[in-house]
Parts: sequence; C-alpha cells; structure tokens
Amino acid sequence: MKRKAWVIIALLVTIEFSSRAEAVMVVPFNLEELARRAEKVFVGTCTNVSHKVNDRGIPVVEVTFVVTETIKGEVGSTVTFQQFDAQTRLPPPPTTANDRIRELPQGIFAKAALIEMPTYQLRQEVVLFLAAPGKLGLTSPIGLVQGKLPIITLASGEKMVTNTALRKTATTNSTLPDPGKTVRYDHFLKALRTMVQTTTN
Repeated sequence: MKRKAWVIIALLVTIEFSSRAEAVMVVPFNLEELARRAEKVFVGTCTNVSHKVNDRGIPVVEVTFVVTETIKGEVGSTVTFQQFDAQTRLPPPPTTANDRIRELPQGIFAKAALIEMPTYQLRQEVVLFLAAPGKLGLTSPIGLVQGKLPIITLASGEKMVTNTALRKTATTNSTLPDPGKTVRYDHFLKALRTMVQTTTN
C-alpha cells in the first residue's frame, strides 16, 4: 500500500511539474505575455520561505509576500503560495528488483534544476507575475525566473526594477531595459498598469 501511494505521488508531481514548469520555459516571454497569462500581478516583499513536504507528500517551497502594490487579480495584504521544490527530496520508495519507477524522482529533480526554478530571499522586494494554481495547488511565476522581477533601492532612495530575462518588443522598448539592466520603478509600474488594463479589457 505504501508503495502504491508513493508511485501515485511521484506521477502526480511529474504531471504537475511538466505542465506548469517545463512548458513555460520553452520560449522566452515578453512583458505583454506575462501580464496576460498571470492570475495575479503584484509588488511585494518576501517575509517567509520554508521548504517542506506538503500534505500530499510533495516537496514544496512555501513563500509569503507582504503586498505593497496590487496590479492584477484578487490580491490581499499578503500572498502565500506553494511552488514545486527541487531542494527537498522525496523519501525513497520501497525497492524491488528491476523497478524502473525508482528512477522517476531523479528525473523530476534533474528537470527542475535544468530550467532554473525561481528562488526566494527574505526581505527581497519583487514584481511577481503569479500563475493560477494547478490541480495539486502548486504554482510559480509565469515563465519561472522571467516572472520574478527584483526591485533594488539605491542609496538615493530611488527604486529600480531589474529585467531578469524578458525579451523586449516594440511596445516595451522604452519601458523595459535589456536583460540584466534596470529601469526606474515608478516609470515601469505606470507602464505596467496601463498594459494590464489593455490586456484584460
């Protein structure tokens, strides 16, 4: 019975991970696509990061953000979500001779490492484009690392948004800097709000 339950968990993780993570990293996204696909878009500061195995037996990282700006969706004063976690290993299954299912978790974690799942740091402020939860209740930023834009505060007090990996378009050429570069937070937020209104109307 334990072995059957373990196999079901492993298969569910594979399905959830493949459909929600691997697929969104095949093609680089632009800002318009993030705004359109995300269920929630907000600015927030990370206040909790915990690695655990959830009640379904799936390794997750649970993250909480205190929200300072709501840009899209129903967002309260805090947002807590669970993302598939490649750092916490599933317990080993019962072993039998020539059992190929034992190789499944290694494949899952190898894929997670390959596509660079987003990581979170306490007190880090970001613009987050969060996908709707899947059937297992897990979610992640749209485009994974592409949908998590760090915010830095300069010594002058001015805030800047960093483009992690988004490709630019004619529409966002003046709004979004090249990957790895920064843009003024107030300018970016104003343009993003306009873009979200356009994509949702």
